[in-house]
Amino acid sequence: MEESIEAVKEIAKTTGQAVKSIERLGRFFATVMGESIDATCGMLADSLKYKRWERQIKLIEKAESLIQNKELSDRFVKIPPKLALPIFQNASIEDDNQLHDLYAKLLVTAIDPEIQTRRTAFAEIIRQLDPIDVKILQAMYTIYENRENNYQENKELYVNQKWFKEHRPPTWTPILKANILDNISISDSVYWESVDNLSRLGLADSYFDEDSIDINTENDNLFTDIVTSHGGYDKLCITALGVTFVKICNY
Repeated sequence: MEESIEAVKEIAKTTGQAVKSIERLGRFFATVMGESIDATCGMLADSLKYKRWERQIKLIEKAESLIQNKELSDRFVKIPPKLALPIFQNASIEDDNQLHDLYAKLLVTAIDPEIQTRRTAFAEIIRQLDPIDVKILQAMYTIYENRENNYQENKELYVNQKWFKEHRPPTWTPILKANILDNISISDSVYWESVDNLSRLGLADSYFDEDSIDINTENDNLFTDIVTSHGGYDKLCITALGVTFVKICNY
């Protein structure tokens, strides 16, 4: 009985699940497999440990390949456990290869001396993303980058415009839903949910249009008021955090 309890605790520790839930799982497998609960719990614990170990080894292999390609072997910077450990822990339970790749890129960008931004939040952000979220964010970034490059190349044409800014945040660039979904085939509900998640994580937001209008009062006094409109799900913008995150994803 003592061994059974220890096996249950071990699986609970490995998976982050409650002991009662693991006991139920162990009893179910014990019933369907015709084995004792301590035997099935032991097998489950071994399987889960191996799975996590396997994903961590794959993470190391991907990271080593990137380090070699970027020629970082002799010039990398050390990173603190606060950043490294969440990457290893989250990557060990990530089954999607695309998201698993992002952990490897995050790890290597953290040791690259040429990368200025090292945010511990990115490991947690990846954990809370689904592949479709990454697709939509990448599409948003591509639209933003193309428009921003065009803006920078032709900004002399805009210098005399009252809205012109030499340096402007990414949130100034409107991104239409139709353009985002140009090469992505999903339902509206999936799109809305993905946008909500990206917004919750601080990677994207609804675009706000702002304009000024002249208003005449009853006394014929003229004054200017600012009018804003909310883009909702149809007109979005990528945030500064979102831009930095995508650059790491594209490393």
